[in-house]
Amino acid sequence: MKKFLLVIDIQRGFINENTACVKEKIDSLIRSKAFDCVIASVYRNYRGSPISSFMGWREMMTDEEQELVGEAANADYFINKTTYSAYCDELAEILKTENGGTMPDCVYIAGVDTECCVLMTAAELFEKGIRPVVLTDYCGSTGGNDSHNAGILSLESIIGKSNLIAHYTP
Repeated sequence: MKKFLLVIDIQRGFINENTACVKEKIDSLIRSKAFDCVIASVYRNYRGSPISSFMGWREMMTDEEQELVGEAANADYFINKTTYSAYCDELAEILKTENGGTMPDCVYIAGVDTECCVLMTAAELFEKGIRPVVLTDYCGSTGGNDSHNAGILSLESIIGKSNLIAHYTP
């Protein structure tokens, strides 16, 4: 069974004073070669998207904002997404193909924003019968610690505390 790391949205437009340290931690994690396969998601907002229409959020629409940064740019695979969750048919196919024709038992998750994209991806993997293990020290939120902690609290209820790991040692 291969060991998968799903890196959520480590993009120029999501790196700020609250998430820069997360990028650095993920860079170290990827360089450690602890995972057989690294998959990076790329969020692409667009005019008329639900987040643009319903929330008035117009960020992450330019190539510069959407650019992957750090070691995430060297992932084995890239998943483009226009929703919070990175789970899609393309991700499922990559997981299945890379795992010898069957879905993996587990996928490790790191990235931003804990309270939305990380949470939604973990919840969807969970509902598809794949154990999501969220590496909480490798996650953060552009909105700061309150948002990150809210995501962690919600994840405890949605996927269970046993699927959250604070200190991961490759």
